[in-house]
Amino acid sequence: LVAALICLGSATAFGADWTSLGTLNGGATDFSSLSASQTWICTSSGYIYFYDGATLSAQTNLAQATNLSLQAIHAVDARHVWATGYAYTPQQGRVYCFNGSKWMLVYTMTNTGVGSILRSIYAASTSHVWVCGNPTWFLATTNGGVTWTQQFTNSGNHTWHVIDGTDAAHVWAAGIDNLNLNAQVMAWDGANWTTNYSLNLAGAPLDAMDVVTSNDIWAVGGTNSAVVRFQNGAWQFPPALNATNASSRTISATSCGDTWACAFGRGLFMFNGAGWTAETNLSQLITRVAASPWHVFAVDSTLGVFLRRVDPELARVESGIGFSWRSVPGRTYRIEWTDALDTNNWRAADQITAGGWTTYWGDIGDGTTNRPPPTNSLERLYRVVQP
Repeated sequence: LVAALICLGSATAFGADWTSLGTLNGGATDFSSLSASQTWICTSSGYIYFYDGATLSAQTNLAQATNLSLQAIHAVDARHVWATGYAYTPQQGRVYCFNGSKWMLVYTMTNTGVGSILRSIYAASTSHVWVCGNPTWFLATTNGGVTWTQQFTNSGNHTWHVIDGTDAAHVWAAGIDNLNLNAQVMAWDGANWTTNYSLNLAGAPLDAMDVVTSNDIWAVGGTNSAVVRFQNGAWQFPPALNATNASSRTISATSCGDTWACAFGRGLFMFNGAGWTAETNLSQLITRVAASPWHVFAVDSTLGVFLRRVDPELARVESGIGFSWRSVPGRTYRIEWTDALDTNNWRAADQITAGGWTTYWGDIGDGTTNRPPPTNSLERLYRVVQP
């Protein structure tokens, strides 16, 4: 008997141990992760680090020629990684690109001063990239950084803190209106910046955003760690993080339903469907990225970079197969099975509401020919999904 477990949905490694990967030169400002073995980190001192699945090492120091603070990084693939930030003297926004072998400066703002800080970058493809920051306009390229244009929004005196999207026709930006002090969100529809949402967060901006789909967007901001979510054409207000007087720095959601957020100085939290549960006591956690439901990266400003990885466990038991996976208490999971990998004939075996952070299920058959004992089969495959 050959048995295998495939976990889909929200079987998350919650409560697992964190492994230290090393320290950084400067405070981490952003992550971008293609997989568990392809993760980039940029820092406020101009360094870019790369984690290959085994070792964390400095890939480059872009601040060698000038004082530089990198603010954001976004990888499309291993040969198209983008980073943005600003030089200190003079203060001047810049954009960099990695081509698989070296980092290159591809754009420098012509104006200098406070208004030339670039804060966030989103690459929809190898050719379409957007950058935002203090200016009221967005910087965009449609040819991989060869030329850049300013996309004006006519949205007033805004500062844009974050930009993200799903593709070149669905891009979102968030920040603050410096006149009425409401948080602002705008959407790009492939031709124009049109939608303008105004949210009252007590004078605070939206600092971080994760666009899962064009109808599922999470964002955080404010000194009391406010959380907002866009669904069904409207912005909603899920419970705030339990982190009063702590600013929210990052949020990351997946199509599986897992959503993570961090509050500066208070740690990392996970949304369980009704509220937020603290995951770690790392005191200065500032950013993280889930490369997959099984891999979570986090940074502590003094302790360095951490990775949490817990894979599902599967074992042979008497007369059958038993396995466990990391779960979220109160969340429902469906176990499906098949006896042939090259088929889409997945059949439901059971449905379980998790009672803890780890859930176990065993299969000895159901006593009928509908699901015979796994020992009667040459192979048996299982998958865990969230209905």
